[in-house]
Amino acid sequence: MRLTLNKTRRNMALLLSVALVGAVLGFPSAATAADPTCTTASAVTTCTGETSDTAKYEIRVPDDFNGTLLLWSHGYTYVAKIPAQVPLLGGSGNDLRATIAPGAPDDMKMANALLNQGYALAGSGFAVPGWNAESAVKTNVELIGVIKKKFPTVKRTVAWGASLGGTITQRLAETNPKLIDAALPIMAFNNIDRVTGSNGGYGTDAVWLFKMFFDPTIKGFGYTAGPAGFGEAAADFGKVLAAVVAIQGGLQKSGADTWPATASLVPAAVKAALPARSALLMIGLLSGMPLRSSSFDGVTGTPIDTSSIAAASASTSANTGFSLALQPALAVAENMVNIAGFATFARYDLETQVGNKNFADNQNVDYAKKLSEDERATYNVALSGEAGIDGLLALVAGFKQAAPLKADADALAKLKKLDTMTGQINVPTIAFNNTEETVEFQPMMSWMIEKANAQHAAAVAAAKAKKKKAPAKKFAAFWGQPLDEYTKFNAAGPVVQSDTPGTGHVKFSFPQWMDMVRLGDMTARLKRLPSQAILDLTRESDPNWYPAEDFDADTFESIGS
Repeated sequence: MRLTLNKTRRNMALLLSVALVGAVLGFPSAATAADPTCTTASAVTTCTGETSDTAKYEIRVPDDFNGTLLLWSHGYTYVAKIPAQVPLLGGSGNDLRATIAPGAPDDMKMANALLNQGYALAGSGFAVPGWNAESAVKTNVELIGVIKKKFPTVKRTVAWGASLGGTITQRLAETNPKLIDAALPIMAFNNIDRVTGSNGGYGTDAVWLFKMFFDPTIKGFGYTAGPAGFGEAAADFGKVLAAVVAIQGGLQKSGADTWPATASLVPAAVKAALPARSALLMIGLLSGMPLRSSSFDGVTGTPIDTSSIAAASASTSANTGFSLALQPALAVAENMVNIAGFATFARYDLETQVGNKNFADNQNVDYAKKLSEDERATYNVALSGEAGIDGLLALVAGFKQAAPLKADADALAKLKKLDTMTGQINVPTIAFNNTEETVEFQPMMSWMIEKANAQHAAAVAAAKAKKKKAPAKKFAAFWGQPLDEYTKFNAAGPVVQSDTPGTGHVKFSFPQWMDMVRLGDMTARLKRLPSQAILDLTRESDPNWYPAEDFDADTFESIGS
């Protein structure tokens, strides 16, 4: 996504009151593209204009241009402006400003650093917000033509983009490989049906389970057409946040006091026996959510007071309890906030594109099978023991029997047609994802790796059959990861962190972004991937890169979707 969804604020009481305002979408009509308007200042030529579909674009070329153009595709933008009163996301959405690098145009640090290194930068805001992969590819094709006509000194083009922008980058490489020399799809969103549609799926499971456990008034699926539906999505986002706040506020309590008042479907006996944090963790496990977040590493315990033997004993017990019982639930709470924005506002957009019908279905999901024996053992304490685990799974089975999600067949068929990314590798490609990513989660990258490996194996076999030299690999994968321990504390407790590399959504350090560009530039110059030695050295040089390509990641099959 273009937006960061995990900027958790300390004053979470504000989340309990959400005023909603409807929004009307307007789409500009097509026009003939004009030549760009250009100015030069501070040794950089900046050109702006619109493509024929009215997408605003920007091009910046430094005087010491090194010949490499970096074409950036930004991520998902919500289809309408979110009302200012909505916490965390208020005022965002419907942003069609030209974007030439990560963070731009609001934060030009990375763009300026790249310009100073001699790279030319370009990108657009695209013609429409929302899920716009195919439209955006057409915009990029036209924009490349504009750039090469205006700047014939461009020698090579590296396409890069994050989230939906990663999908756009990959689709550009699949459909127009002759226009670019290298592709850097970063967290490319794929398999949209398996994530949000039939047979449960990551986005479907997280929202449905949260709704059933904590607030059945969350609509979540089948939003009303038009501005009313966008208001429903905003209300749902507010309800998720309110329930998360209530759970966080009850962490030091016991029994029924740990549960939000909105958890009306959970029997009183269950509330008295199980803390809400155990149910929240169960949601994370069943949906395949990362159990480390930007603030919580899942390992670090609370500080130990060594001022006396008694204090050390008490604080050691608290340290262990926080690490084993609380950290996993706190991580899920933070990650759920990340997911909620996509799972409400983006779902509304996707439903609009498929006829304003629900496409999510979990009728055939066996949720009990989604909890592995290893997870049962690892999180036994946090899930309140075997009795707690069995009780929670029984509740889930009851929820599904009473209120399963049933997809509209036509809407589901149309949803599948929106997912046009094939995974075909037509140009040298280096893909990136994070181990604790909350939106473009592990199976999406695993799918790309599987596709690329199968394609390469087939090419090698074909060459062998013809007694020709085996072709070189055209695909490499990089996994970003957080440090082993990063949870921080102050006198008030855990410190909220929003920019921990390897967590949240599209969180990379500045050196990691620079590594991406360096590798992409090298690939474009060589017309092939850098050597294995260079790839390995890059991974090993930064602790926020996983040191090998073959990270043991989840697949769609492993999470049962």
